[in-house]
Amino acid sequence: MKQIVKRHKRWSAVTWTWAMLASFVVLYVLVVGNCYDDILRMMEGNSWLDDTLLHFFHYPLLGALILCVPMALAGCVVALLLKLLKQRRMMPLSLLVPLFLAYIYPPKANPEAGDYRLFSKEIRGEEQYYSYVRLADEKKWGDLLSALRKDGNMDTALGMRYALLAESALGHLPDVLFSYPVRSPEDFLFRGVREPITCQFNRQFYENLGIYDEAFHQAMEYGLLQPEGCCLYTLRQLADYALKEGDVRVAAKYLSILDSRCTIYNPFASKTEHGAIGGEPEDSSSEAGKPLRDDNLIGAYPLRSEMVRLAYYQIGDEQKTLDYLLCSLLLEKNLEQFYKVLTQFPAYQQRALPRSYQEALEILESEGRALHDAPSGTYAYYFYNIQMAETGQETLMPSTN
Repeated sequence: MKQIVKRHKRWSAVTWTWAMLASFVVLYVLVVGNCYDDILRMMEGNSWLDDTLLHFFHYPLLGALILCVPMALAGCVVALLLKLLKQRRMMPLSLLVPLFLAYIYPPKANPEAGDYRLFSKEIRGEEQYYSYVRLADEKKWGDLLSALRKDGNMDTALGMRYALLAESALGHLPDVLFSYPVRSPEDFLFRGVREPITCQFNRQFYENLGIYDEAFHQAMEYGLLQPEGCCLYTLRQLADYALKEGDVRVAAKYLSILDSRCTIYNPFASKTEHGAIGGEPEDSSSEAGKPLRDDNLIGAYPLRSEMVRLAYYQIGDEQKTLDYLLCSLLLEKNLEQFYKVLTQFPAYQQRALPRSYQEALEILESEGRALHDAPSGTYAYYFYNIQMAETGQETLMPSTN
């Protein structure tokens, strides 16, 4: 009888150990796969095409499983060693091994991100950032604004730019601009900083404006900054922007790479290639957009000057470009030039003006005597009470006449 009880206790310790290790795998997959789903997707996106295993990370739960299996195996090895050493009662302690490994090796979209821990502030910030990237790529602008408010990131440098991008995409930028802590037109995007985060945002900024040449350029910059070089995520974007520009030859080049090298997950290449490629390549001698491309490098001038050129040559989304130009002039408190631009372009000749535009005109007509008591969040309050940030040297631009 004593032998039966003793044997039962031994098997209980062993069974309990395997059950705990299995529970670890299940909990890790459910918790990490759901809490850090955007990081796991970006791990797949930032990989190169021949890294087959990382393609599974497009599915977060499966990616989390791949991450936790080696941790669980390490726990199994420790449990087996304890069993061989006849320390069966100590076997449940082997669960500490995968728990420790899970804590110090969280999923990272960027291997050079630093030594942070699972559930730390840093990894939460990275997950938030990649969720903003995904929502912007999917054009879920309302959800993006809700996520920024929920995370309390509306006033951060990155969060404010994503919020303004969403407001622009929704057509609300002139109405809500001065409720944000904006002090310069350069606050609309990142200028002079070449990092993955800044290139990612600038790509989405120019995509929103319909400037696919520059979105293509920023996507390429992002890919080149990845540890493995031009990544899967970038190749999909390059093909997409080339198609939107009508450059079938370039699109076919990147789609052929996706189709031949991506063996696990490639609905993008097959769907796009069969659905979008079929016409003749664009005429390389076409003059469309030539003035802009010939004598201006986007990003070389201050943002207001850049928006003047885009509006003048009618490149991209004319309404959004005009609003960025008008808002830039308001931020610089240049009301005379604001009035000239507003009256020279037809966008607002047959429609009601946003409140900030109306306030600017009222201040201009009264020669700075009107709306002194306006509340914060309005243009009048900004005009009278907020000192604008110093901007770079002005650049002479062609007339909009």
